[in-house]
Amino acid sequence: MVGFSNPMTRVIALGGATINKMCSLLEGSLKHHTPFVLFLHGGINNMSKAFLHANEFDQMTVAMTELRAVEYVLSRQDVWFIPKRVILSKILITDDMVINARSAIFNEALHAMCIRHKWLCLDNGNITRAHLRDNVHLNDAGQRVFVQNIFTMSRR
Repeated sequence: MVGFSNPMTRVIALGGATINKMCSLLEGSLKHHTPFVLFLHGGINNMSKAFLHANEFDQMTVAMTELRAVEYVLSRQDVWFIPKRVILSKILITDDMVINARSAIFNEALHAMCIRHKWLCLDNGNITRAHLRDNVHLNDAGQRVFVQNIFTMSRR
């Protein structure tokens, strides 16, 4: 885990983590620090790590259950103050058609959740396979596009 904190920005990055791990850290973090803007990006590890599950159906069921857990944490206004702006980022395209198909289903559920709660949904449709340095990770150009997407969305 990489952490960075100052009065204006708090970044928690969890390389290789699934949504479940992200959700538990999010819940703990929100109890101690209420951001003005909360940006979450995750889910690709749920889609790509098939070896963690008995079958593809189980993999999608777990991912959707974990996504609902994030929704629950972010919508519990009676427990702590919720950020003024929540931005949830769709899973990025990869070089793997199977992962992309799973991600499309996940992204639809994420988008519907954003609509339900009036949260912003970052599409990332301008990130293509040309922005990948390997199967799933962004190259320098892809990182620049992703950061610009986040910046643009956070200004809305």
